[in-house]
Amino acid sequence: MMDAGILRIEKHDDRLCFRNPGLLKLPVETIYRGGNSKARNPKIQNMLRMIGFGENVGSGFPKIIAAWKETNWGEPQLLNKLDVDEVELVLPVP
Repeated sequence: MMDAGILRIEKHDDRLCFRNPGLLKLPVETIYRGGNSKARNPKIQNMLRMIGFGENVGSGFPKIIAAWKETNWGEPQLLNKLDVDEVELVLPVP
């Protein structure tokens, strides 16, 4: 169950950090591979899909990895932080 909390976005000199309350709904390895999707909020996902901004194919994180590799900005890290019930995405930036 997702804890009541807020999405946090932090900008540092060398990285962007996105923190979301709750834990991943799929194993980290599965997310890195792509091809599977399990929405945290299916109503929002469905709304975004209906207006052309969402999909269910599990391609979002692999697209982020590919974009960061293409720009040589380093590899994004997806962390399932069990101790604080939080997911963190760290995107290195030059």
